[in-house]
Order: sequence, then structure tokens, then C-alpha cells
Amino acid sequence: MSEQTDGAGQHVLHRWMFTAAIILSLTTLLSAWTGYEATRWGTAYSSATRASTVARVDSVTASDVANRQLTTDILLFSDWFQAEVEGNTRVADEIRAHFRQEFVPVFEAWLGTAAEGGLPAGTPFDSDYELAADVEADRFREVATEASLEADRAGQTQDNYVLAALLHASVLFLAGISSKISGRRAQRLTVVLSGVAFVVAAFFTFSLPVLL
Repeated sequence: MSEQTDGAGQHVLHRWMFTAAIILSLTTLLSAWTGYEATRWGTAYSSATRASTVARVDSVTASDVANRQLTTDILLFSDWFQAEVEGNTRVADEIRAHFRQEFVPVFEAWLGTAAEGGLPAGTPFDSDYELAADVEADRFREVATEASLEADRAGQTQDNYVLAALLHASVLFLAGISSKISGRRAQRLTVVLSGVAFVVAAFFTFSLPVLL
């Protein structure tokens, strides 16, 4: 009778150990997957960070160009205005010939608002004046912001995959030591705990975005 009891107990034990082996196998696969995804998201983080940095540098460069162009336009317009007020038409025309091509349409539109025989109110910089370099700088700033947000998302996802890897490591530990424990109840409890930990770790892993 005791031999039959021992045989039945061994059969049950083998089933528990088989369950632990399945958990170990599945967890090993998921651990490899989380490591792969963590690496992929780390690469995405680096790429987005570089893109953000490049865009910010381009934005600063375009902004510097815009500032220089604005300074040039203001200085030339001031000289032209002074010559025009003083009635020095020849000098005013020479200065006007040196206006930047981008500034010319704005200047002429402003000049067209003048009453006959006088000068318009205000300056060309009060209304439609907009530099292409400024627009470009704004565009680069938007690109930099979006890339920075993308880098944040990629970095957070990478951290989550690392956390998933740690959860799988705890499953491997529990399932691995189950065969080393002598007490049957303790063995079963360890296998159950590893199974619960596996479900939690797998659910968390599958909830994360995937980057192939």
C-alpha cells in the first residue's frame, strides 16, 4: 500500500516539476524577447535624442541667420529713411538698391500705403515682415520638441522592458529552486508562486509597445 502511495506521490511530484519546467522554458523565451526589445528601444532613444540635438542646433543656426538679416534690414532701412527725409534722393536710391531681395516686397508694400507726396506711417517691420529663416527656425524647434518627446517615450519603454526582464528573472529564480526544495508542500508552493509571477510578468510584457 505504501509503495502505491509513494508511486502516486512521485507521479504528482513529476507533474509539478513538469509544470515548473514549462514555466522555465516560457520565461526563458520571454526574457530573451524583453532583452531584444529593450535593446531596440534603447536604439530608438539614441536616434531620437540625436535627431532632437541636430534639430536644436539647426534651429539656433537659422535663428542666428534671421537675426543678422533683421539687423541688416533695419540698418539699411534706417539709412534709406534718413536720406529720404533729408531729400537726398540719389543716396536713398543707392541704399534701396542694396535691400535684400526678401525685404523688397515688404518694403514696397509698405511704401504703397503712403499718401501722395509723403511717407507711410510706421515701418515695414510693423505688419507683414517675416523672415524665411525665422520660419525655418520655428520648424526646427518643432522637430526638436517632437524628437525629444519621442526620445522620452522610447526611454520610458526601454525602462519598462528592463523591469519586465527583472520580473522574468524572479520567475526563473522561483521555478529554478523548486526542484531543489525537499518538502513537497514547499515545492508546490514555489511552483505556484512562480506561475503567478509568470502570469504577471507575461501580462506586463505583452502590454508594452513592440518595436520590430
